[in-house]
Amino acid sequence: FMAARVQLMNQVIIPNLQQRITVLSDRFVSSTLAYQGSMGVSWDDILSVANIVIPMQYWPACTLLLALPFKQSQERLASKVVDKDRIERRDTNFQKRVRMGYVKQHAVFPQHTILVDASDDADATFALAKTELFNFFSVVYPKNLEVPAQSVTLPGSKAQG
Repeated sequence: FMAARVQLMNQVIIPNLQQRITVLSDRFVSSTLAYQGSMGVSWDDILSVANIVIPMQYWPACTLLLALPFKQSQERLASKVVDKDRIERRDTNFQKRVRMGYVKQHAVFPQHTILVDASDDADATFALAKTELFNFFSVVYPKNLEVPAQSVTLPGSKAQG
């Protein structure tokens, strides 16, 4: 499960960060904790491997967790027009375990997670997420805060503008 993270680090994240380009990713250790953890892999095992293969200076400064009531998430998933991937086709109990994996992360790592209310439409959620990120970075890096000249959104990410 870490091979894809290492490849992402080496091919996309590290080269862009070295150029001082902001990187947004929808797949990293947080998703590994949620998904692999929901399948029975212990967090200790996941974090042990992650700490070996991913240099600490390249870990995310924060993780956005899009908070949505479970019923609403299932309604959105059911209304999806495109084919669902193998994870999206899993049963409701699995989906609930994954959700709880993300909730647990916010409880365990509150200083590194930003909870964003995703119950509104995509544009409103994106605007709220941008505001929350700006607020986070203005507190964590107040003297270094600058709007990046460029940013990179990783392949498969849903981020926009």
